[in-house]
Amino acid sequence: MTKHASVYNISCPEVENDWKRLWEVETFLLGDELTRGYATGNSLNDFGEEIKKKNGRYEVPLQWKTNGIQENSSNNFDVAEKRFISLEKRFNRYELLFERYNSVMKEQLKQVIIEKCTERCFAGYVMPHREVFRENSSSTKTRVIYDASSKQGK
Repeated sequence: MTKHASVYNISCPEVENDWKRLWEVETFLLGDELTRGYATGNSLNDFGEEIKKKNGRYEVPLQWKTNGIQENSSNNFDVAEKRFISLEKRFNRYELLFERYNSVMKEQLKQVIIEKCTERCFAGYVMPHREVFRENSSSTKTRVIYDASSKQGK
């Protein structure tokens, strides 16, 4: 088994968190057998070239195992819509869940973590999402979980 190590030393506090996150991504890609298979060939080089800093945030496109998957996943609006309808049913049963979920989504919109779906999203990839609601959690009672690995049914 090959082990990888990354060492960094930064003295600028403003940059330290950005570097730390970047190394966490590298560790994830190289860290274990499940992810190591996707970090072969040009994928790491491509990933590094695709990182863009925009308005003080790093942006990367969705990562695909192969080009064929990207082409086949280009329009998954039906999947996202079905998941959202299911989510709405849960909201109708649990009003508190809706209020908390809506609050989280509004905050993510405000922070530009997410964006509202417009006409252009109907021809692209729409990431389905769901809730995790934990009343006993001391930090975050409601989380939005995004499913970047969702697939269009055949």
